[in-house]
Amino acid sequence: KLDLRGSQVTGDIAELLKLKNLQYLNLAQTQVMGDVEKLSQLKALQILSLSQTRVVGDVTKLKRVMHLDLSHTQVSGDLAELSNLTIAELRLSQTKVHGNIGFISSMPALVQADLS
Repeated sequence: KLDLRGSQVTGDIAELLKLKNLQYLNLAQTQVMGDVEKLSQLKALQILSLSQTRVVGDVTKLKRVMHLDLSHTQVSGDLAELSNLTIAELRLSQTKVHGNIGFISSMPALVQADLS
């Protein structure tokens, strides 16, 4: 578990790829940057919060994450590509993610979503 939210942490999130067993990552409200697609290499990652950071990339590549908060970032992607995932919590407000809201009907595990 790595929780540094609200701290003065900086750097590229790719530097965390050596943490192969990391399950929980919260760097919200920090100055980290980088491409979220690279985090798909962290096979154990289940909870990811990078809200209000400078990350970019295609959110649909994060196939194993169950709780995802990338609100207020520059991430992108088509919502339809999230339909096969087992996400329980999805927060993508104020991002560049696009698509038809109908994808939600094919996400039985989803408990909470914020796409405002």
